[in-house]
Amino acid sequence: MSAATVTETAQLRATDLVERCSAEFSLPRGYAALRLILEDTNGTVLQMSHALELRPPLATRLLKLLSGPLHSPNGEHWSIERAVNQLGMQRIVDLALLSLLPEALERLDTSLLRSDFWPLSVRCGLAARAIAAICRRPERDRLLCAGCLMPLGLTLLWHANPRAASAVANAAPEAGESLIERQRRAMGTDHIAVTAALLRQWQLPAPIQRALAGREHPTAAVPFHDEAAILQVAASVAGFPGAPASPAVAALDLIGLGEVALAGIGSECARLRPVYQLLLSGRAAMPTRANAIPTGSRSGT
Repeated sequence: MSAATVTETAQLRATDLVERCSAEFSLPRGYAALRLILEDTNGTVLQMSHALELRPPLATRLLKLLSGPLHSPNGEHWSIERAVNQLGMQRIVDLALLSLLPEALERLDTSLLRSDFWPLSVRCGLAARAIAAICRRPERDRLLCAGCLMPLGLTLLWHANPRAASAVANAAPEAGESLIERQRRAMGTDHIAVTAALLRQWQLPAPIQRALAGREHPTAAVPFHDEAAILQVAASVAGFPGAPASPAVAALDLIGLGEVALAGIGSECARLRPVYQLLLSGRAAMPTRANAIPTGSRSGT
């Protein structure tokens, strides 16, 4: 069977898996309402502010996220009106997606634990945003969002077939065999294909979909190749399962970085991770001081 046929089969099986499990996870309707305003050529910041104010739980979660050190390093105060006007509608919609993620995934609680979803999600999101900042990319919050979504496929594989997912996670890989190849051999599909299928079903913006789908081969993800390369590098920095410890030179070259430029990202992400694991997982309120690091937080390394 050719590589193209294997990939196509993996994509078809991923789509089938997502469709079979779709009743157990879906994005709250509030996200679609915000997307409609964003994509409407006549949509206004006033409409966006009003849509958020009509959804107090979402507005509250969004403001808690904005109170974190990434957006409030000096303890700034945010209101919905100020956030929409200062950050712009696209960034607000992307951050709203992150704010809604715990609700969308709440029925996958056991699989979230088995796949170590929240610790891994936060590490990948923070790493992607930090790399985007080094590269002076304006869409760093979108890459934060994409990075946080990266482990979705792993979690859904655990949910759909926990026995096979456990076998893949615990088995010693054959020489030269990648995680994707092991997943395809055991389950007929892989975590990247499953993530892509879920994001298509959720109708997320094309840049997020294409960048995540193209993470293994960024040069094929044009015009979102830079975003895909940033996510590939972030996977290595964050210790994503199956990712090489050192980022691929081709991905670094694509975004114009050397390994030296990444020095410090790991320690900075480790400093921020406990705060954002609380914020993004929806498990706890924000500490009194936005830049405080909570102790005893439940997380992986």
